[in-house]
Amino acid sequence: MAFAREPIEIAPGDMLRWTKNDRDLGHRNGQQFWVESIEDDIARVQYANGRFEAIDLSRPQHFDYALVSTTYAAQGKTAERVLMAADRTASKESFYVAVSRVKRELKIYAADLDQLATLAEQSRANQNPVELLRRQMKREWATDVGGETDKAERSSKPLWKRRVRTRDEGDRAVEIADVPTLNPQHFEELHRDSAIAADLIALNFKSVRGEETYRRVCYSDQLSRTQDGALSDRVRQRYAHLTEGGWWCSGLDPLDGWKHMQWGCFKPDRPRLSPEKGKPIKYEHPVKTPTRVFVLDVPERIWEKVARSYGLTMPRDRRAGFWAWVQRERVPIVLVEGAKKAASL
Repeated sequence: MAFAREPIEIAPGDMLRWTKNDRDLGHRNGQQFWVESIEDDIARVQYANGRFEAIDLSRPQHFDYALVSTTYAAQGKTAERVLMAADRTASKESFYVAVSRVKRELKIYAADLDQLATLAEQSRANQNPVELLRRQMKREWATDVGGETDKAERSSKPLWKRRVRTRDEGDRAVEIADVPTLNPQHFEELHRDSAIAADLIALNFKSVRGEETYRRVCYSDQLSRTQDGALSDRVRQRYAHLTEGGWWCSGLDPLDGWKHMQWGCFKPDRPRLSPEKGKPIKYEHPVKTPTRVFVLDVPERIWEKVARSYGLTMPRDRRAGFWAWVQRERVPIVLVEGAKKAASL
């Protein structure tokens, strides 16, 4: 996770909130507190439960003003006075949360009150917010090569070809990629549900199943093996669920000349349960192998968009690749958790 350092002015009486968890200090992300007094670089603050704390303002702190809140963060809270700013993402659930926070006075602000009234009657409890915004803006769409394919034929073939068309910032139609190595389920999850560009998917994601999954996840020399170097039956049995299929993601290796990296992430279609928590383990990484950073292979189309957004020019010689250019031009990098977040960003 990345943070931007920004000075803010605070005074006694201000309401603030923590923006990062800190178990050692007992801070929770979103937890609110009031500034009671400030003396030199020490702020004395009070929490809702009456607890006091002294904060050293000479050191960077993870807090911000608690002037506004999302409806999600407001759940379970009440206030004397509530101002609600509603937009086209409003729903029956979010509207109820917002209007039920108030004790005395409620004011609602919306560009179109009639539209808000309609949205407040519609439930979106099972909708993905990214999918909702993508459908409303109608910015991207996908079509199968050669039209519709028979469903039975799709289910019998683990790999497929799909041609994806998208629109750039100038609203021009752009042919971007064939995606020959992903089955329909994986492609829809990555492209439609997670808003990952199709040409980025084509370079970094792949549907795998069978013995190949062992080669992706169980290549460490520290795993139990037979005399001829094959994985032991115990290891194979533990990770047998991987062979039923899933998608694999790996990027480029900055420690090996930007070649494709062996380490990556596998999301099984049928995950195993954690023996400690009893919950599905959604993602598997190479066993007994140090964790690496995802540095995804970036297509030239996206490279050009990044260059335009920062007012930079594309290099004539592009053999060094996108990330070498990012380092040379000192383009800001945002760190996020997980392959899908990195790809969608």
